[in-house]
Amino acid sequence: MPFEEVGFERVTDNPCLLVIGYGNSLRRDDGAGLLLAQMLYDVWAAQGHPVRLLLAHQLGPDMALDIAAPDVAAVLFIDTAAHGPPLVELTELDAAAETHSLTHHLSPATLLLYAERLFDRHPHGWMMRVTGQDFEHGDKISAAVAEAISLATYDAERWWKALWAAPTAG
Repeated sequence: MPFEEVGFERVTDNPCLLVIGYGNSLRRDDGAGLLLAQMLYDVWAAQGHPVRLLLAHQLGPDMALDIAAPDVAAVLFIDTAAHGPPLVELTELDAAAETHSLTHHLSPATLLLYAERLFDRHPHGWMMRVTGQDFEHGDKISAAVAEAISLATYDAERWWKALWAAPTAG
């Protein structure tokens, strides 16, 4: 489906999805966002989908430049949520609703706002969260979270379609 038909701004002839996975891979399930981002990227790239990947320990203001790249039509942020049942959730982000603040920790919506204000770019934003259970020191994901990531990766094509199916106008 062409990007214009679903409300995305076409800046180049090769628009792509930027996947930003972040977390701490040395705090067990806190690394789930990194792992899921890498796995989804691998599947989507192998299927020929236009996708780029950025992995980081935490979000930084310099990422606004990556988000504002001319070929980026949408951004998918992937992180680990606090304790709860192991599942993967996808929600839309609204940069317009974000309050401007300069703090140590940046939110995905703030980065979208930076891309808008600094570079006049408005890629669509999504947040995917993997609910973690074990945040102790270690480099292994808990079994329940590993299973949730595996199921989400198995369903990668459905996630891809969900990302492009119903963006909000704006």
